[in-house]
Amino acid sequence: MNLHKIDAFLSIQGVIRAVHNGEAADIADPEIIRHGIEFQSLHPNDMIILQSMIYQQIIESPHQLV
Repeated sequence: MNLHKIDAFLSIQGVIRAVHNGEAADIADPEIIRHGIEFQSLHPNDMIILQSMIYQQIIESPHQLV
C-alpha cells in the first residue's frame, strides 16, 4: 500500500467475517460489496501501518466511507 507517497509492504493473515451487498447494507449502489475482515497475529508495526491507511482514507476520501 502507499501511505503518504511512501510504499509500505505488508504480509498479514486475515479472515473474512462479513460480506454484505449494497442492498443488504442499505447503500444507494447495490453493486457495492462491503467486507469485514479480522486481521490475525498482527505485529505492532503492521498494526500502525493499517491504522495509518484507515486514517488516510478518512481524511482524503470521507465521502467514500460507508
